[in-house]
Amino acid sequence: MTAAIEQIKKSLQSCEQPVCIVGVGNRLRADDAAGCLVLDRLDAKRLCAKLIDAGTAPENYIGPVRKLQPRSLIIIDAVDFGAAPGDVRLLRPCQLDATVFSTHSLSPRVFVDMVCGDHTCTAWMIGIQPEGAAVGGAVNDRVSLAVSELATAISKVFDGNRMASGLD
Repeated sequence: MTAAIEQIKKSLQSCEQPVCIVGVGNRLRADDAAGCLVLDRLDAKRLCAKLIDAGTAPENYIGPVRKLQPRSLIIIDAVDFGAAPGDVRLLRPCQLDATVFSTHSLSPRVFVDMVCGDHTCTAWMIGIQPEGAAVGGAVNDRVSLAVSELATAISKVFDGNRMASGLD
């Protein structure tokens, strides 16, 4: 597991329940599918987090996420932050203005503001650097590895059996 994903894993351990994890991406556009692909690898029955695959339209899920009133919101998406393909970064909402580029119509910052606007919610965005987003293209090997490692880390952090037993 990369050092960046280990750091993300440590940071996510501070998340308060309830937790909502939202995957964003376009499955038809190569690496842009990364957020949704992470959710595909998670077992919702084992996790103590609500999973929402928002696809290309996160704005359609503002209401459902707000109803959950998460204390912790984690958004996973392909984000161009100028790094090598497959690099992963944990970003806070204040970093989502000019420093990130998303291919989706609603900016991640607006999504977070609309979901968390009227209740206490800590929001995180996990960005996976894409190589390309060509229609019908294959997911880059390094992006695929990042998706797998990130899913493993999230599974460990939010394992419902571990949390119910009080194990760290």
